[in-house]
Amino acid sequence: MSFYLLLASCLLWALAMILFPYLTTALQAGGVEPVVSTRIQSMGQIFLAIFCIFIGTLTSKFGPKTYVIISFGACLLGALCLGVWCNTGMDILMYATAVFLGSGYAVGTTYGPMITTKLFGTKEYERIIPIVFGMRCIGLGVGIWIVPAIADATGNWANGCWAALVMLVAGIVLGYLAIILAPKKVGV
Repeated sequence: MSFYLLLASCLLWALAMILFPYLTTALQAGGVEPVVSTRIQSMGQIFLAIFCIFIGTLTSKFGPKTYVIISFGACLLGALCLGVWCNTGMDILMYATAVFLGSGYAVGTTYGPMITTKLFGTKEYERIIPIVFGMRCIGLGVGIWIVPAIADATGNWANGCWAALVMLVAGIVLGYLAIILAPKKVGV
C-alpha cells in the first residue's frame, strides 16, 4: 500500500509543480516585463539549487516526515503566493513565489530517491525508483498541458494555482500516509 501511496504522491506533486517552469509565462500573462519575469525565474532556480544542497541534511536530522511537510509546504506556499499575486499584483509576492516554488521544486529531484530508500531500503531501491520516477514523468507530462489549460480556459493563472494547491495538499497527505504505512520503520 505504501508503494502506491508514494506513486500517487509523486504524480500529484508533478502535476501541480509544473507551475515552476511556467512561472515566467504566468508573470508575463499578468503584465510583468519579460526581463523581470526571467530574473524572477532565475531567482527560483537559485533557491532550487540551495534547497537541493541542504535537503539531505534536513532529512537526516529530522526524518522523512518532516521532509515531506517542509518540502511540500514550500510548494504550497509558492502556489499560494502565485495565485494571490495573480489576483492582486503585489510585487513582493512574485519574489516569494520564486523562493518557495524554487525550493519546493527540489522535491522532484530528491523526493523519489530519499523517500524510496527510507521506506523500502536499499535492497528494493533499484526495482522501485524507476517506477517512482516514471510516475513523476507522467505527472510532469500531463501537468505541462493541464495547468496551463486551466489558466487559458479561465483567463487567469490563479485558477491553475488553486488547482495545484488542491493537488499538493493531496500529495502531502498521500506522502505522509506512505511513510506511516511503510514496511520499514522510519524516523519522525
